[in-house]
Amino acid sequence: MRLALPDALHRVIYADPPWAYRDGVGVAGSVQRGPGAAMHYPTLSIAELCDLDIKGIVDKDAVLFLWVTSPLLFECAPVITAWGFEYKASIVWNKDAHNMGHYVSVQHEFLLICTRGSATPDTTERLSSAVTEQRTRHSAKPEAFRAMIDAMYTNGKRIELFARREPPAPWAAYGNEVL
Repeated sequence: MRLALPDALHRVIYADPPWAYRDGVGVAGSVQRGPGAAMHYPTLSIAELCDLDIKGIVDKDAVLFLWVTSPLLFECAPVITAWGFEYKASIVWNKDAHNMGHYVSVQHEFLLICTRGSATPDTTERLSSAVTEQRTRHSAKPEAFRAMIDAMYTNGKRIELFARREPPAPWAAYGNEVL
């Protein structure tokens, strides 16, 4: 079942897509030892993510904060483009624990910053691009990142796509775990 996207326009989009990995095993997260993402929630392919009408819920001037793991770093570009954004910068989450990848012990994740139109931060303060925070349950992101986004972008409607829990006000949520 695909959820209906909201009809409001948003300036700030925070997304942690349920990426499906293509590493021969066919299970999301299978590039790491242990159960992958598909054991926790339904995953979507790059094509399925591109097909979502995210452009329809985004202001003409907007910013997208997009979580992506190392194995999908170069594969996520079509999603960024399909949603109407251009890549600008990234933040690295240095986790206090690691997952075993195929090539290295993976201890980080990327939060890509992408814009549409004029969407420079509302503040002149520049936050660090490397953040060390504790890893907790599968796919949970530290609230420190939402606080960074709120500090950078103080104006406009905001939505968390693929939310796994209800976000604090004034954030709206879209995701099958926050029906």
